[in-house]
Parts: sequence; structure tokens; C-alpha cells
Amino acid sequence: MVSNSTKDKIRKAKKHYFGRNCIGTALYITKRQPHDVAIEPEDFDVNSFGLVEVHEPRIEAIAIWDYFSLMEIRRRVLHMGVVTHLNPTLVTHRPGYNRSLIENESIGDISEGYPCPARFYLPSR
Repeated sequence: MVSNSTKDKIRKAKKHYFGRNCIGTALYITKRQPHDVAIEPEDFDVNSFGLVEVHEPRIEAIAIWDYFSLMEIRRRVLHMGVVTHLNPTLVTHRPGYNRSLIENESIGDISEGYPCPARFYLPSR
């Protein structure tokens, strides 16, 4: 079950959508940034936000759909969300710029729109 502070961040993120995107919202909900603002994919790097990959979904982990870009020689984010439930794995996410937050959507349903599986990250200790 997600913590009360995470529930509070989700509740606040639901109130607004203009000027926001999936990356900024996922980082805001998981307390990796103080405000829910859009972050461009090219400005995001897991290391700069203190995230480490885990090999399975966990509550409050960030789910990232990304691929390795040979042109940029780095991983390129396609989508992000926050794991809010296990068995089944459900994700809360913002499906694009200036879009409303969707709570507890099946990770399988989200993954259908992307050419790669989600990878999961937690804050480093």
C-alpha cells in the first residue's frame, strides 16, 4: 500500500494538469522533486535524480519505459509512472503533456503503447 504522503502527492497532482507531464509528475509523486512541473525527456537522467534500478516492480517505484538511443548515446524516456499496487501491478501516471492524471492503470495496458517493457527504479539510499 502506498504511504499517506504519496497519496497526498497524488491527490495534489490530480488537481492540475497544464504545464505538467509524466516525467515531472512521477518525480513529484515519489518526492524526487519539490514541484509537479514538466521535465523534458532530454533533461532527465536516472543518476541526476538519485535513482537505482530494481529488477521487479515495488510499491512507489518509478516505472520507466525507455530505450537506448544510439544518436544520443544514452537512454531516452518514452513514459513514466509510479507503481501504486502489486498483484496486479497498477501504475498512476500522466499520459502526456497537459493531460489529467490516471490512477491505478494496469501496467500491461500502459505497456501496449510502447515498444519496450517498463524498468523500475527506487531512490538510492
